[in-house]
Amino acid sequence: MTIATFGFVHSTKAPEECLWALDILRGWGVPATLHFVGGLEHMSDRGAALHALIKLLGLSEKVRFAEGFVQEQTYRDYLIGADLSIQLRTYGLGGLSGALMDCAAAGLPTVTNLALAEAVGVPRAYVRAVPNEISPVLVAEALAGLLESGLAARRAEAERRAFSEARSLRNYVRKLCEALSLHPPAAAVNRQAA
Repeated sequence: MTIATFGFVHSTKAPEECLWALDILRGWGVPATLHFVGGLEHMSDRGAALHALIKLLGLSEKVRFAEGFVQEQTYRDYLIGADLSIQLRTYGLGGLSGALMDCAAAGLPTVTNLALAEAVGVPRAYVRAVPNEISPVLVAEALAGLLESGLAARRAEAERRAFSEARSLRNYVRKLCEALSLHPPAAAVNRQAA
């Protein structure tokens, strides 16, 4: 089973907690691997502490890191091919996550923290939120729950479509025009609907 976490690796994305969650899952008999779909160049030590933890936990063959910037096709392949995702933030400043939006739009079952889930407005049908005080045990439990639900094998297509439609350009333009009390010409509306 492949778990992916997207974006450059950084301490604010709780990579150590992700590694501990992987270790817990494997201890429960789940044959999981963790792929960091992003490089280590934003880590102050270039990932030395993470590599030390990986070695300590005996996960050297179970964790992969991307080299530098990930090409768009590789990123998309992971969105389609991964079984589960983890997208965490250690701060609760109301920030958004493009990677979490991508996971939700792709229907990829994901574990995130509550502040990020609320900021993005992700579908709870296939995204599980853990408390903002990130616990590897709770992350592992949420991942196991998604796996047991069957969502890793059968994505929630209706919920994914609803999420994507609500955030479509057409819907955005309509809401923006409503907010500005503008009425776009019917031809523009019809082109958008096509």
